Amino acid sequence: MRIAWLTCWYDVFVPSRWEEYVVVLRRGVDLVAVAPLVVRRIGPVRVFRFAGHGLGNYLDIISSDEDRGPAISAFLRHVGEARPSVLEWHDLNTESPSAQFVPGRCARLYANPIAYLGKDWDTHFRDTVANPRTRKRLVRNRKLLEESGECTHVPEVQAADETLLADVRELHERRFAGTPNPLLQTRFWQFLSQLARMSLGRDLVISLLRLDARLISVLVGLRADRTFVLYMLAFEPSLARYSPGNIHLLWQLQYFIKTGWHAVDFSKGDAPYKKRWSNGATANWDHILGYGLLGRPVAALLSMRSRLVAWARHKGWTRQLRRLRSASLGLR
Repeated sequence: MRIAWLTCWYDVFVPSRWEEYVVVLRRGVDLVAVAPLVVRRIGPVRVFRFAGHGLGNYLDIISSDEDRGPAISAFLRHVGEARPSVLEWHDLNTESPSAQFVPGRCARLYANPIAYLGKDWDTHFRDTVANPRTRKRLVRNRKLLEESGECTHVPEVQAADETLLADVRELHERRFAGTPNPLLQTRFWQFLSQLARMSLGRDLVISLLRLDARLISVLVGLRADRTFVLYMLAFEPSLARYSPGNIHLLWQLQYFIKTGWHAVDFSKGDAPYKKRWSNGATANWDHILGYGLLGRPVAALLSMRSRLVAWARHKGWTRQLRRLRSASLGLR
């Protein structure tokens, strides 16, 4: 999480009946950690969640590694003192320094495929995409796409006006038409527009692929040191025979290797294209803690729900349910 991302989320996405709640931890006058939260009441029980719940890739406190253990202990004490209370710490990544200090782990939510980048493209491509037929198909599709018109790859956009963001939105809507994709909501595009104004070229990275000046693929992600965390990908569905999304990723990975990036984190979900380009993975877990005579049973119920949803997702049932819901709402 970055400050700009959190600011935009608070401005656009705070759910109804929830309130902003930020815990600031200090040692004397020195700032030690910040926990950006939202809170609501379920009867007498106060339920705390991290800002970005459901939309963010990874949710965590903001703290140095050195101070993280004591900071998390103090933070959990603070939530406990608000009893009866519940903390839903969603999407805590296994690689986070916080993971070892947080109890209440209850459900494995998502795999997060990741590509650790090699020193040169040819070696990385061969080692990561191990199937030679797949490599040949990708190279052939790239050649066919290049032969169909003038391809322009923009690895990092330096300015994004409303016209460009409208083009990105239209492309995304064409790609995911008829699905309940949450990024189709108007609020998300308000969020992205505000985030672009605040942090494009710093935290926010937008990459484009054009064919004869027409936008055919877009990658949107966040910079975390030398790691690119993918947030959104969309491509022109009418050109699916060329695999423009995969060709875009191919060129973008080449750019990242050339310019010294360390990794590409494909983040939540194990879609086939993520597996194709990755050579490692982490996982996100749900941690739910209850405090007080009323808080503990509420936490137990939320934990049970989290495990059931994670199990259904693993079985592929949640995707089927979303499709059925789309059909019932007339989205297909």
